[in-house]
Amino acid sequence: MPYVSAYLHHTYDAHNRIGTDEGGGTVYGQLTSPELAITAPATFATLLTAAGAETYTGSWASDYSAVTISATGVFNLDMPGSVDTYLGLSSGSGASSYTGSGTPRAIVPTVSVDVEIAEPGERVDLRVWRHERSDALWWGNHTTHRVTLLLTQANADLLLEGPCSRGRVRIYQTETPSTETAYSASNVGGYLDGYVVGITAVDSLGESDQLCRVSMIVGVP
Repeated sequence: MPYVSAYLHHTYDAHNRIGTDEGGGTVYGQLTSPELAITAPATFATLLTAAGAETYTGSWASDYSAVTISATGVFNLDMPGSVDTYLGLSSGSGASSYTGSGTPRAIVPTVSVDVEIAEPGERVDLRVWRHERSDALWWGNHTTHRVTLLLTQANADLLLEGPCSRGRVRIYQTETPSTETAYSASNVGGYLDGYVVGITAVDSLGESDQLCRVSMIVGVP
């Protein structure tokens, strides 16, 4: 299934680091640049290896439902701020491997993704009806894409309540994000990396409301 991945921002202390205590006190692996949630476990593992004495590995499950952080020795894992909810992995102690049991908020699986062709940002006229007002938005110096996501109701809630519906995101169109390259005129099936300008529609589909369609505008610098 395709995925939407949020970014962890290196300047935001709430989710820019994780810590390890190998017996001599907690040291932290801290991001130095924005990091995709989909690649964050491996990056954090590299940073922890540099900060500590053990060698660390970090990975997602094949369906991106859980993160595992492991080391060559026993350590205590510290997941400060909101990085635990972003990755679905809690702090723990006295083990050499930890696997998340929570639902990650920084990666949302979808049923399908439809990306419309780019529009020049300076000519995009987006009107949204909210709070009994009609808003017009002009997004200069960017191109914009209208993106339609089909999700389960649970994942639609996860998308709308979490970081994948605001700020910078990467929207993958296939089940194998690691092999995707960037969207372009010659690669319309590639990932779209940009900033969520707005959510323009949320619709439940079918009598049982098990599926939900979310439409958004994504600005690409």
